[in-house]
Amino acid sequence: MYYNRVRDLRIELERHVARRRMKGCGPPEEIGPGMMTATDLTSYIGCNVKTTYKFLKGVPAIRSGKHIYYHIRDVATRLAQLEMEAAS
Repeated sequence: MYYNRVRDLRIELERHVARRRMKGCGPPEEIGPGMMTATDLTSYIGCNVKTTYKFLKGVPAIRSGKHIYYHIRDVATRLAQLEMEAAS
């Protein structure tokens, strides 16, 4: 059940980031299709950036220039984990 939720979240996030890339937002292509920025997550969740960084605490990140990129699967795992904690 938990792994299905992580998989579903990962797919949703990948679609979201792909849509933002098509609009010219989101991480550039050379970063890789499985990467996202905090801004991508902010627009996905619909919250402010400060809250997003609280969500992303403890998620492994890659710094490239002035931007920080996260693996979509790590972010999806973290979001699912937070949902499980909130549900219990």
